[in-house]
Amino acid sequence: MKKIILLAVLGLSLAACKKSTPNTDSYVKATIDGVNYNFNKIMYNSLIKDTTLAGDDGQLLQVSAAVDSGENSTDIEFYLIDSTGIKDQSYSSINNHNVFFTPKGSPLPYDFGSVDHPVIFTVTSITSSVIQGTFGGNVYYGGDKNAAVKVITNGKFYINLNQ
Repeated sequence: MKKIILLAVLGLSLAACKKSTPNTDSYVKATIDGVNYNFNKIMYNSLIKDTTLAGDDGQLLQVSAAVDSGENSTDIEFYLIDSTGIKDQSYSSINNHNVFFTPKGSPLPYDFGSVDHPVIFTVTSITSSVIQGTFGGNVYYGGDKNAAVKVITNGKFYINLNQ
């Protein structure tokens, strides 16, 4: 009987302890051609070891996010590759790092297309559960540097890798 009472008291004590939960508000935000976008529908994100693209010690970060749900939503995707692991530093789209911006209803995305105006990603913080940083630069319709251009400024990302 003492064991049952002791277990009940222990159970109530543990139930009374409130565990804090991590912030799960992942987002990608940017101003694109003067229009502010909040890509808060994270469709996919991963930070994985990738020996195929990044080498034995390499990592690949992939993020896909949309403004709203639905097939024709405005969305943004980006990936970063580092042969020694993603870390706090800047990455340029001219070195196998890329971003794709697809406005609602567009048949093709805008993506990297010029070494003169690359998209620069800066990872400002990385832990086992969160990666965050900034980005900005030019993307071109269909990746053609002679086609229409969209200018990305004030890009920010906060990705909870456990989401």
